[in-house]
Amino acid sequence: MLRMSVLTALTQKNTNLAEPIDMPRLGSLCQIALVACILLSACDSRGDAWPATGKEAKQSSAELAWFHDLYEAHRVSAATGRPMLIVFGAEWCHYCRELESTTLKNPDLVSYISSNFVPVHLDADKDARVAQILKAKPIPCTVVLGPSADLMGRSFGYQDVQHYYIELEKMRQRYVKLAHRGK
Repeated sequence: MLRMSVLTALTQKNTNLAEPIDMPRLGSLCQIALVACILLSACDSRGDAWPATGKEAKQSSAELAWFHDLYEAHRVSAATGRPMLIVFGAEWCHYCRELESTTLKNPDLVSYISSNFVPVHLDADKDARVAQILKAKPIPCTVVLGPSADLMGRSFGYQDVQHYYIELEKMRQRYVKLAHRGK
C-alpha cells in the first residue's frame, strides 16, 4: 500500500482505516503532527499558499494569495488568529478594478496584508447574500472580521496605498484590543 494513512503512520497500530481513532490515546505529539499535516495539505490545495522562489518570486511578489471561499478563509482565520480582510468588488466596477490593480498590488501593502490578515476576495454580485449581510455597499468595500466573525470595520471606495493602509491599521488595532481584552 503506497499511500499510508497519516494516522496509521503515526500510531503504527491501526491498520484498518475504517476503524475509529481514539484521539485522547494518540498523545499530544501525534495530535500536533496530525493537525500540522492537515493544515499543510489545506495550504497545498490552494496552490498559491507556498512562497514562490527565484524568478517566480519576483513576478508574484506583489500578489496576494486570495481566498475566494469565505468558509475556508474563516477556518484559516480561526486557526491562525488573524482577522479576515474581505474585499468586495465586481467585474463591471471601475473603481474595484482600480483598487485591485494599483493599491492591492503595492509590494509593501501586500506584505502588510499577508502578515496581518487572511485576505478574501468576493464578487458582490456572485456573493450577494454575504455582501448584503456584511452591508458591503457601495463597492469596492473592504470589511475586516475577527476570527469569531466580529466586525472590526468597513471601508468604502477606492483609496490609494497610504489611505488604505491607515484604514486597515485602524481595523487591525481594533481587533488587537478586542483580542487582548478577551484574554
